[in-house]
Amino acid sequence: MTAMRTGRLKANEAESLNNLAQIAAGTNLYANDHDQMMPTGYFYQPGQGEITYAMQLLPYVSNTTTLFIAPTSAIQPVKPSSGGFIAMTYSMNNLISPDTSTGGQPIRRTAILHPSEVILIADGAQSATTTYSRSTFTNPVIPSNGVPDTSVAIPVGPDADTTGGAGWLRYRDQGAVDVAMVDGHVEAMRKGSVCYCNIVPNQ
Repeated sequence: MTAMRTGRLKANEAESLNNLAQIAAGTNLYANDHDQMMPTGYFYQPGQGEITYAMQLLPYVSNTTTLFIAPTSAIQPVKPSSGGFIAMTYSMNNLISPDTSTGGQPIRRTAILHPSEVILIADGAQSATTTYSRSTFTNPVIPSNGVPDTSVAIPVGPDADTTGGAGWLRYRDQGAVDVAMVDGHVEAMRKGSVCYCNIVPNQ
């Protein structure tokens, strides 16, 4: 790998982590203004339109044209020309900021027991057709008994920018997934190092 390419990769990683830090800061400002309630990850109902976490964070962040798009992404999304949708490749933790279309509700920040260990937002796998990531990462799913062993590493899943990988984390940063924790600090977590303790907010 040439020095120029190495330098570009490091710059992209730094920019991605900076994006996530800004989004996490905006999310915490949002919670301050909403009785500690985190934003909705996604909402859609016929006749009521589509709402994403990014749309709710607009008053709390800057540079929204590129802030929600990882520079490490192999597929750079094109911003839609209408509808207010904001292009994104980062996904919120569905256990914190869920899709509320089917009745789920965001949780309060104060209910998150280990904010320095729980992922708030992370690289999400993009759809090859829409070029966007889902607003929330919904996989890997919690075990059927609802009580995961928090020390166990989560499944990696289909780690590719394809429709089949939608809803999974994306390890696009040289084998790492860029994340922001609830407390606002950012990390690049290597494949296989993310445990259930990093996604379950109240364990």
